[in-house]
Order: sequence, then C-alpha cells, then structure tokens
Amino acid sequence: MRIAVVVSSLTLGGVQRQACELASAWAARGRDVVLITPGSRADDYFTPHEDVLRVAVGAEASLGDRVLAAGGPAGGVRALGRALRRSFGELAADVAIVFADGSGLGAAAAGAARKLRVPSVVVAAADPAAEPPGGYLKALRLAHFVVTPTDRVAAALLRATDRQLRTETIPPVIPQSCLYSSAAAASGLNRVLAVGSLTPHNGFDLLLRAIARIRTDLPDWSLRILGHGPEHARLLSLTEELELGQAVEIEDAPDDLAGEYRSARVFALPSRREVFAVSLIEAMAAGLAVVAFDCPTGPREIIGHRSSGLLVPFGKTELFAEQLARLMTSPKLRNHLCGRARQAVAGSFPDPVMRRWEQLLGKLTTAATTR
Repeated sequence: MRIAVVVSSLTLGGVQRQACELASAWAARGRDVVLITPGSRADDYFTPHEDVLRVAVGAEASLGDRVLAAGGPAGGVRALGRALRRSFGELAADVAIVFADGSGLGAAAAGAARKLRVPSVVVAAADPAAEPPGGYLKALRLAHFVVTPTDRVAAALLRATDRQLRTETIPPVIPQSCLYSSAAAASGLNRVLAVGSLTPHNGFDLLLRAIARIRTDLPDWSLRILGHGPEHARLLSLTEELELGQAVEIEDAPDDLAGEYRSARVFALPSRREVFAVSLIEAMAAGLAVVAFDCPTGPREIIGHRSSGLLVPFGKTELFAEQLARLMTSPKLRNHLCGRARQAVAGSFPDPVMRRWEQLLGKLTTAATTR
C-alpha cells in the first residue's frame, strides 16, 4: 500500500509538523509513503524521514497564504484538484491522508482521490466553529473517514454535517525527540517558552501583556517566543511599548525544538482558539509545567486543571499572569505538574498513535483492494 500524505506546506506550524511526523513514522516502520504539498519546496521548514518521497505539485497550483479558503477563487481550487489527481495517478497512490486546514486544499485533495477511487482519510486540522463552512465541510464529506484529535471535535463536526461522517479519534503524534524524563526540565533556565505561528489566534499579544504584569517581581525570568508570521512586527512593537526589553525574545523556531523544550521550565499557551495544541502536548511530554487559556476546544481536553497543568478562563489576562507567576516561583508546584503532564499525554506517544492509524488503514485496505 502506497500512502500519499497531503498537507498545505511544510513551513513551521502544528499541522505541518503533524503531517511530517506521521509520514516519517510510517516510513520508519517500513511503509511506502509519499508526502505531497502544493507549490514549491523552497520554504520547507520540516524535513521528513529519508525514506519519504517528497513531492510538490507545482507553484501554479499553490494555495499561497490560504487564498483559496471557501469563498476564494474556484478556478484555483479546480487547478489544484487536477494537479493532485495527476500526482495520485502517477504515484500510484493507494490511500490518501489529507490534512484539511480550512483552505481549499482539503476539498481539492479529497475530491481528486474520490475521482480516482482512491480511499481517503481527512484529518480535521481546523476549528469547525472558526472556518467558513463550505469548502472545509465539503472536504470532510468527501472522505471515507474523518480523523479528529478529540471526541469533542468529532461531535462538533457531526453536528455541522448532520452526522454524515464516519469519524475516528486519533490524537496527534508526539515526536520521539520530545520524549525524555521530567528530570530534564529541572536543569532548564528560568524561562517561559511559547511556540507557534505569529498570528492573532495564537494570542502572543496577551502573553506579552501578562509578562509585563509580573516582570518587575521576577527579574531573573525571561520569555522566549518561537515562530514566524504576519504578527512579528506588531509583537516587537508591543514588546517595546510594554518596556519588556531584554526580558523577551521573539525568534524563528530552530530545527531542534526538542532542545528548546529542554531549555525552559514553564510553557505558556495563550491561544484564542485551538483544535488540538501540538506544541502543548510536546511540552507536557517533555516534562514542562504548562499554563493555558481555556479556549473553546483543545487545552481543556489535554490539561487536568491543577493536576497536569493550569487552565485560565479565556481573556482573563491578569489571572493568566498570576498563574504564570505561581509556576515561576514554585519548584514544588512545577514538579507536581510535570510528573502528571507526561501521563496525561501518553496517548499521543508514537507507539499507541501509530497502532490506531494502522487499525484505520486496515479498514481502508478492503476499499483499496476492491479498486
């Protein structure tokens, strides 16, 4: 069985990281895998396993920066669908795994697979409440199965599609490099770490305001934000406005994200919305104490409040600052949360996640053989 994994790009981002990790995990287990993106490979941040065949279908069919979201140019979506259909045929794909992120890619790829009678699985990688319903829901309806990170997301999608989906709940896979004992976190710096694309929904502006509230009382601590995106200049300006100076670093994420987790003691997730925060489960697996806003989906399904992390009602920036300060000043609390955090995300460790994917592929084998 040749598995075609389709994602919008391999630039820095949780969805892109998951697609790369999934393809690499299959390749490491001896599967025949091809990883397909629209557009050029020049902006790739992630590098898949050496046995993954990496394919780009051509810049003329690129999604660009989500320009083909549901309401975007239909001609572009059709061109992308034709390019993907050619790729599936030339590569003799038996199964298509499509990461639908709210752009036109999901519908284009799932539609291309259906026209070739290639069984497809669409990974629901966007918040259904935050996306235009047309293209995103169309991608889900075209799939043989829809994979969701949590049962809550599955329920939301079933409501949105009048229960016309076959869903499987499989959480994102944590990279092997992030799995190490919580003792490693004890050797980290007095640093709060945050990771993600620099976009409004990730809420880094809220995190900066929270840090500004407690900086005077904790002068030996710093904040490090890793990511890139359209908010970079605005966040730098806000850092100056809040007079945070050398207490804050905003930089592109390095190749070694696991090393960044090891260098910190606290992880902050100030997101306004999430589907399933990949960086959060990675930080918890790495043994960091975590604090997150309780946005509509994601964190509350990962963190047990006061057991494996701290949850703050969304928008309560002052309270978020207080909870950060608790973690920064209490090694005992950090150690308590760190020990429970790894247990809380054990279901996302590579072996259990890949077993569930193999079971799902088994369900698709009959369809592929029939074709």
